[in-house]
Order: sequence, then structure tokens, then C-alpha cells
Amino acid sequence: MGKKMDALLGKGFKTAKFKRLVELVSSRIAVLEKQHHLRCMQAQSDVVALLKLGHQESALLRVELVITEQNTLDAYSMTENFCNLLEERVVQLENNRECPDELKEAISSLIFAASKCGELQDLQKISGMFSKRFGKEFAANAVDLCNNCGVCPKIVSKLSTHRPNTERKLEMLKEIALANGIDLHRERDQDRSHTVTEEMKQDSKDCHEHRADRLSTEKKQDEKSQEQDMERRKYKNFKAAAQAACKLATHAAAAARAAVELSQDLDGDHDDPRKPTGDKHLTHFDDQPSKSGTSIQKDENSEIENGLERGKLHSKVIPTSSPKHEKMVTNSGGHLKED
Repeated sequence: MGKKMDALLGKGFKTAKFKRLVELVSSRIAVLEKQHHLRCMQAQSDVVALLKLGHQESALLRVELVITEQNTLDAYSMTENFCNLLEERVVQLENNRECPDELKEAISSLIFAASKCGELQDLQKISGMFSKRFGKEFAANAVDLCNNCGVCPKIVSKLSTHRPNTERKLEMLKEIALANGIDLHRERDQDRSHTVTEEMKQDSKDCHEHRADRLSTEKKQDEKSQEQDMERRKYKNFKAAAQAACKLATHAAAAARAAVELSQDLDGDHDDPRKPTGDKHLTHFDDQPSKSGTSIQKDENSEIENGLERGKLHSKVIPTSSPKHEKMVTNSGGHLKED
């Protein structure tokens, strides 16, 4: 009765669809395994070539790709095995509404793998069928790796996105070296000796450079000290230093005097020859001491006499064409006589 109700409500497990999806997943895994296997083999060949050349550090980096591809191949193999197991026990899936304990690991692991493998789209459809059959909470616990989720720890590690640690890479490197007959210890010793040699060369080079810098610094210091000693020994005593200073001061004073005289000569050459003489006389007059009263009186008398002489000359020069002018001259002459 329960099966009929589930079939009517569309909640029944579709066995035919599940088997068809399992076949599609298996065929898809076969194609992907070939691709990843080629990548893994190519990476291993690169590691072997690097080991033969003695580049162990580069080989250690390249071996990381080998580990990643190998993990992917292991995860696909486990997924295919879980699918085949559930296909064989599909009857239990039809008869139980709850997840059987003996199939919990396979179902939870396929749900987890579907969330990590984007290349397997058909596996995601199978995960949707399990979620619809056993509940969304059951599927969410498997994806989130909750406690008692039942996911296989090995498939979790194979599908992890974390980079492999150094210990795992060294282990894989040893396996590849052993499979190809390469003495990893001898290569490591050679690489180490080469590294030590390079370090010794670098240390020697640094030592020489440091020594050259130190000698250059010491040479500069010696030259500086010699210059200071020469400055100290330039004068024998205090008296000699004082004489030298006095001599320098004399030369400086002579140079200053010559500069002053040269500036005065330049000022005299630039004077304007057309400058009125009155200013010069005024300047000369200001420079002379004040005259006495007698000298002043003599100057006044001399000016009067000069005025009289000018008057006589004027009377001779004026024409006599006018009677009025003659009368003025006569009056002027009579006046002079009276004086």
C-alpha cells in the first residue's frame, strides 16, 4: 500500500532512471580518467627529467601536479565503485524510506562528490534523487561534513582543494625516483654541495667587497689626517702665525685703498663739463672764511666806481638826435659835476 501511495504521489524511487544515470556517470568517468591519466604521466616525466638534471627543488614543485592528478583519479575510481554498489542494491533503496546503514557511506559519499566534481553533471542528478528520497537535511549534512554524516574520509582527502604538504611531496618524489632508478640521496648531496659552493663564492665575493670598502675608507681618513697635520705644521710658532696674519691684513688694506681711489676717479670722470660756474663759485665762497668789515667796504667802493664808469660810457653811446635826450644828458652831467 505504501509503494502504491508513493507511486501515486510521485515520491517513489525511480530505479530505471537511477540505473541509466549510473551508466552515464561510469562512461563519463572513463573519459575523464584518460585525460587526467595523461596529465599525470606528463607531470611524472617532467619530474624524472628534472631529477636527472639535478634540479631537485624544481622537481619538488612539479611533483605537486602529479599528486593532484593522482588524487583526482582516485576520487573518480571511488565514485564509480559506490555507483556500482548502489546499482546492485537498488532494491533496498526502493523498499526503505530511510537510508539503510549499510548503504549510508556510499550514498553520503556520492552526494559529497557531486558537490565537488563539476565535470560529472549526471552525478549531480543522482544526488538530487537521494535528496528527494531521504530528505534535504540528510543531503545538507553530507555536503557540510557534519558529525555522523557517513561520508568516507578517504574521498574527502582526495577531493580536498588544499595543497599537499612537503612531507607528502617528498614521499611522492622518492617513489618516482625509485621507480625510475634514480639515486635521490646522491642527487641531493650533489645539489647540496653545489649550493655550498655557490654560498662560499658569494661569501668570498662579499668579503672582498667589504675589504675594499674598508681600505677605501681608511685611505680617505689617512688623507684627511695628513691634510690636518700639514695645516698644523704650516706655522712653526705663534709669532709666525701672527706675522702671516698681519701680512694678510696689510694686503687687504692696500686693496681696499686702491678700490676707494678707483671709485673716486670714476666719479670725477662722470662730472658734466657744461655745469654752470656759479655753483662752483658758490661752493668756493662757502668754503672761504668770512671777510672783515674793511674788505667789505672796499668791495662796495669798487662797485660804485664801476657803476660810474658804466654811466659815462652810456652817456657817450646814447645818440643826440632828440633835444629831450640832450637835456637829460646835460642834467645828468651837471649832477655828476655837483657830486
